[in-house]
Amino acid sequence: MWERQAKKRYSGISPTEVWGVWKDVSAWPDWNTDMEFCKINGPFEKGTTIDLKPRVLPSVKLQLEEVLKERLFIDSLPLPGAKMLYKHEVLEIENGIELITIISITGESSDMWIPLIGEKIAANMITQMDAVAEIILKRQSKFSCLRSRSLSTPYGRV
Repeated sequence: MWERQAKKRYSGISPTEVWGVWKDVSAWPDWNTDMEFCKINGPFEKGTTIDLKPRVLPSVKLQLEEVLKERLFIDSLPLPGAKMLYKHEVLEIENGIELITIISITGESSDMWIPLIGEKIAANMITQMDAVAEIILKRQSKFSCLRSRSLSTPYGRV
């Protein structure tokens, strides 16, 4: 079995906010630029499949293997002679969160798939985590800006 893991901490972000980004499957290409498009075929729960088109490979079908709301999800990709698991986890820590991503490839043909896709995905895990955090921080900034605006009326400021 081959496995790679990445971890990174972010302040001012909640697991609920991360979950909102993760479960919006059609927007995955916003934080994973290796994807051309994604489409979920049902609710974001165990057993649901996801059609995904990588930018440089043919379309594939992932399956959600495990889903724990606001905590983690694991998707799997069957490959000829192998299987890839991709785990995304968020832990609440003091003043923020820790994101953990783990990719693993198992099976008799795993040695072929590791350099073809495994190492490329592993090399981008921190970049993807940073992109998720950036999306959330931009949303927070827009919300904060909207909240700080006030409206002048003949009856005073609202």
